[in-house]
Amino acid sequence: MSLARNVTPLSATNGGTFFDNFENFANTQYLGGFYTGTETPPTPDIPDRPTSSERKDIKNWEMQKLKASGLLYMCIDITQRAHISGNPYRNNPHLAYQKLLGVHRQKKPAHRFAATDALLSVQMEENETLVDVAAPGDIMSALSPKRTTYGLAEMDNELLAMTMLRAPGPEYANFISSLMLLGDLSPETIRSKFQNEDTNRKSQA
Repeated sequence: MSLARNVTPLSATNGGTFFDNFENFANTQYLGGFYTGTETPPTPDIPDRPTSSERKDIKNWEMQKLKASGLLYMCIDITQRAHISGNPYRNNPHLAYQKLLGVHRQKKPAHRFAATDALLSVQMEENETLVDVAAPGDIMSALSPKRTTYGLAEMDNELLAMTMLRAPGPEYANFISSLMLLGDLSPETIRSKFQNEDTNRKSQA
């Protein structure tokens, strides 16, 4: 099987497209159920006395499970493997896959800001054409709104918030990092946090 041709490895910015592509590819290998949790191990009619045929089925299932674990690991960029290293994720494709889903599909606005920043930083490389830089699909997928209502007003607010977060100098790096963990990054929230930070810094001066 050719992983490079079928699935672009999971990175920090392509979670919006990776999971659908990976699941479709895994299904062609008859492994999709190991990630969704629908593939359950065979159970002998008499648990403590499995027949020769039942033992063979169990062994085949365990081998497919290991294959699913390896496939997932090989389809993840090295920068993302720390999320599922060691126990309890080792050789547990369902648990590992759900962990990655949780990491990459968080609803914190910081994920959209990071994708927007990456999009605005796109530059044409030497080996690229104009068509290549005209469709940065992985980044755009991370920007696709998951809400039922999203218009110009919401976009304006996000761009304003992003501008506010990018404006402070390097001495505010830790402070800005703490804001990126918030569930609400509206301009009003950021403005309030900025005011509190200014007050705290003046009191410590």
